[in-house]
Amino acid sequence: LSRHLAIANVEPAYEIVSALQHDWGIRDYAAGGTFGDGYFGTRVISRGINSRIALSDNVFSAFVLSEHGWLGGTMVLGIYLFLALALLLGALRASRDRETGPLALILVGLGLFLMIPAIYMAGVNGSLLPMTGQNIPLLGIISRADAAFGSWLIAVSLLAIDGLNSSR
Repeated sequence: LSRHLAIANVEPAYEIVSALQHDWGIRDYAAGGTFGDGYFGTRVISRGINSRIALSDNVFSAFVLSEHGWLGGTMVLGIYLFLALALLLGALRASRDRETGPLALILVGLGLFLMIPAIYMAGVNGSLLPMTGQNIPLLGIISRADAAFGSWLIAVSLLAIDGLNSSR
């Protein structure tokens, strides 16, 4: 982006500068090292990104990576992986019976809805991938959309697993 900034027209240049500031803020928060600054050790200030965006779109870098370092970030992703694998194993179990076959598709979809944004946004918050505006499911502190999506994900997962258990 910085190479394109020199030759960009005015309007795209503003977007490029905004994206670069966002990335610099992410890099600053994500510089927590291996163990981070400790629980509540990070001051949320406008470092490249304003604090409102840090509390919604960049929770993984501003809180997980900054406070708990790359080790803590890996552990959080491990929890997401465990939840996704539990849903996928439920799908495998559901696929063995014709009656619960449709539940297998729902459980696979839920596992992917959980894992794909988690992995992608962890990469974004580590400045490895381009920003999309999405957040890791269930981590958006002030995002109503994230709260609604997380609640929907949990409710449908519980209903699907209950349907799987009640059919047996």
